[in-house]
Amino acid sequence: AEDELKKVKDYLDNIINTSQVAITVIDNEGSFSIFNQGAERLTGYKADEVIGKKKIYDFYANKKELEYIQEKLSECGLIENLETTLLKKDDCQIPISISVSLLKDQQGKPIGSIGIATDITERKKAEKGVCKQFDQLQTIYQLTGSVSRAEALEEIYKETLNALERTLKADRSAILLFDPDGVMRFK
Repeated sequence: AEDELKKVKDYLDNIINTSQVAITVIDNEGSFSIFNQGAERLTGYKADEVIGKKKIYDFYANKKELEYIQEKLSECGLIENLETTLLKKDDCQIPISISVSLLKDQQGKPIGSIGIATDITERKKAEKGVCKQFDQLQTIYQLTGSVSRAEALEEIYKETLNALERTLKADRSAILLFDPDGVMRFK
């Protein structure tokens, strides 16, 4: 029976440690008891640098975010796919998505939590790219409408400059035009 129990424990340890996502277990004081290979890749820390040495608050630059997570976990016992930022070993912050469940003993008393986290940096970059493209398309749409309604060339210049400033997030813009004498002038 003891051999079977050891086999099951080794099997479960192997599943946790080889998972591609970060899996951590912390106690009520915020100390880590499990910090898998996914957590190592995500944070840059090795498990032996964290277990018994670091606390969960060491991974949050914004302590208010951690307080919010802890309050939510106390209220609901579960947090799913919450987007937050994590502080890595090199002090840079990365966006993550976390799901956390409260761990309880047999009497129902909270004894810690288990968390699963994934790096969402690439997703955030893609979202930002989509938003930028949307803004550019919206600017083109507005410019097209303004140009079609314009009654004078000056109105087209003005709308074009406004569109450039919005798209480039510039404070000022100008158009260089040739005058009848062939000299370039700002418009």
